[in-house]
Amino acid sequence: MDLRPCQRILTKPPRPSTSYICKNCRSWSSGPRAGRTAVPSNYQTAAKQSQLMKSLQSTEPEDYYVTGELARTLQSLGFQSILMPVKALRRHRDELYKTKVSPSAAIRNALSSQKWRQIYEEALTVAELHLLRDPMVMRQLFHALGRADVHPQNLKKYGFMGLYSLQAALEAGETVAVMDAAMTEIHFRDSLSKPTFELVKEKAFAKVDDYRALTVYLWHMVQMSQTKAVARENYLMAKELYNMVEPGVHTEKMTPLLQSILPPWRVLFRAADHYLYHLGDGPISDSVQEDLDMALREGVSKWNDPQAAELILGQKDEVQKYSQQWVTLATQAAMAGSGKSCFELAMYFLRKDGWYPAVKPQSATKENKSWIGIEWLALSAALSTDNTRDMTMRYVGLAHLLSENGHADEGHSWLAIAKENLDDTYLDPRGEMIAYVDGFYQHWYDKSLLLTKAKDFLEPAREDQQHATR
Repeated sequence: MDLRPCQRILTKPPRPSTSYICKNCRSWSSGPRAGRTAVPSNYQTAAKQSQLMKSLQSTEPEDYYVTGELARTLQSLGFQSILMPVKALRRHRDELYKTKVSPSAAIRNALSSQKWRQIYEEALTVAELHLLRDPMVMRQLFHALGRADVHPQNLKKYGFMGLYSLQAALEAGETVAVMDAAMTEIHFRDSLSKPTFELVKEKAFAKVDDYRALTVYLWHMVQMSQTKAVARENYLMAKELYNMVEPGVHTEKMTPLLQSILPPWRVLFRAADHYLYHLGDGPISDSVQEDLDMALREGVSKWNDPQAAELILGQKDEVQKYSQQWVTLATQAAMAGSGKSCFELAMYFLRKDGWYPAVKPQSATKENKSWIGIEWLALSAALSTDNTRDMTMRYVGLAHLLSENGHADEGHSWLAIAKENLDDTYLDPRGEMIAYVDGFYQHWYDKSLLLTKAKDFLEPAREDQQHATR
């Protein structure tokens, strides 16, 4: 054997070099190169956050009022937070509405949407996510959201969504939502759908003294003529309702939508009026007439309803005209927006305070008369929004009256206001009334051309009170 100097003797063969290390042989993070190439077994690709999720997490304030009732409902169902579930549910519901999903299918689609399931997984806790998969919970949430939508602070902007939500809850079996759905339908559509009416009727005829169901049912029934038997039944139910509800007791618990439908006195008045149509002279009709008169009187004295005041004023020989009682009733009706009562009050005060008829032109600096009649006349003209003839006559009459009492400049300014208001009514497309008023405006100070008087405009308006607006 040839042994050369300084040569090592290897007892084991050298280990071959390699450029690859199997990830199963050593930990994936044990070296830089291995760390770059190996993937952990629990690795998942990060999902990109959607724009909708970003908007849900936005801290910008919204113009939606979350009612205390809605918050309590969420807490009682088991939700740990309030704002995020409300935001998410409202966005989900808006999408259902915009894609024209019918109320009968809304909750079913809400439960089966994969897109929104993923969004709820990001936005809510696991426990809250499980709640949203329960059909009973979902329909209760739609009911609660619908009631919040028709709250006075949300009604104008979100009321239509409240109607959609309440109908969806009702279609899904949330029968406790029937009265809320019925009142919202009346508010927005002035009618009841057939399924809703049948449920309301069932509640009204149940012996549970449900004054809300009785009110809505009778409201629907007095909208149309009925047979004598049905009219009698409605009359008896209206008497029962009237004895059941007292102002300031039950009415404080009524929702604003129910209060705006019909107060009990008006239900009795209409039902009695319908029943009287089928009756001839006799003791029965006398008794029904007494109930009608009582309802009308107590509508003013007990319920303080301006419409009752206006109805009494419209009854012949019921109240002596220009008496103190007449003034009180007319003021009550006028304050509620009756154009006819405003005009009648105006003429009463204008005569009483010496404005009309003007005996002779007076200087504005020497007089000290009350302007209340002028104010009522101006208001009656402004309220004539559905009759351009009445509006024109009252404004021009007002201008002439001011001029005849030494206030020509004020009268001229009212003519300018008249032209603006006539234009805003959109009932004078040819501009004939505006041109008529403008003729007076342009030649107001030319006495040789201005030959008309206030009575030429105010007296015809009084004779044509059937055109007066309410």
